[in-house]
Amino acid sequence: MKKLLTLLFILSFSVPFKATIHGIAVSDYNFFLPASLTIELGDTVQWHYHSGTKIHTVTSTNIPIGASAFDQVMQAPADTFFQYIPQVLGLYEYECTPHAPSMAGQFEVVDSLNNIIENIENLILLYPNPTNNLITVDINGYNGSFNVETYDLQGRLLETTKSKTVSLKKYSKGIYIFRVSYGDKTEEVRVVRY
Repeated sequence: MKKLLTLLFILSFSVPFKATIHGIAVSDYNFFLPASLTIELGDTVQWHYHSGTKIHTVTSTNIPIGASAFDQVMQAPADTFFQYIPQVLGLYEYECTPHAPSMAGQFEVVDSLNNIIENIENLILLYPNPTNNLITVDINGYNGSFNVETYDLQGRLLETTKSKTVSLKKYSKGIYIFRVSYGDKTEEVRVVRY
């Protein structure tokens, strides 16, 4: 049982990365589409000014320890938007400061167990994860050559290596995407640097 729990913990940080943008419309006295949602770590929340004449804010009121606070003014024109990429699991609550408490919303950041179970057969382990420096690449049952590319969340290639050990020491805290190519497969794994 202990081995299974350890494997699930390691896998929780080793599933393929598929980021999604979740839109929330800001209008007079309301957050729409939806004001409360559940997202995965690495997804983006995007508020956009939809309609109305009022000045609003998107202001964090209660967020997980270690998460970055946010406070953004939202007003016309309708193409104004604000994006936030949470890097800590947990519940994030926010409000429009001038119109609180009636104009408030929340989202929860989770790490989906469904993705872990679906991807067990394509087991690429990057550990320890989270890390403050070195990551070891282990491809289950594969002994051939491979290539590891490291990307930031904006999709910029930071480095390429064929080594089984990658250092993140020179990078700031955050989430990084490792693209591992081996045989005829390529898989992406997210890694947290603390």
